[in-house]
Amino acid sequence: MPASLRVCSTPGCPRLSRETQCDEHRRASVRERQARRTRARGNDPRTIKRVLGRDGWACVVCGAKKRDVSRRDPTKRVSLQAAHIVAVEHGGSDELSNLRTLCTDCHHEEHHG
Repeated sequence: MPASLRVCSTPGCPRLSRETQCDEHRRASVRERQARRTRARGNDPRTIKRVLGRDGWACVVCGAKKRDVSRRDPTKRVSLQAAHIVAVEHGGSDELSNLRTLCTDCHHEEHHG
């Protein structure tokens, strides 16, 4: 037997739903939850864009720019990443002052030697 209809749990919303929230508010809640998780992991696109822009859209170690040929694999192109100077697990933060632009090659070398 299907669940009975009830009023959406979002304050002021009169819509009826079989879930706790109506479809519109449930989708909005999911989007907001995903956005919070993204920001919490330091992957906020606005922050990444600020770091890359500040660093001239080039790797601060080797100077590679986006779409240059990869040093490790000449069949691939470089992509740029905002990388922590001091890792979060070692007390670093997601502040702009603790982030720098690295190409995938330099970022890999930093972590794997």
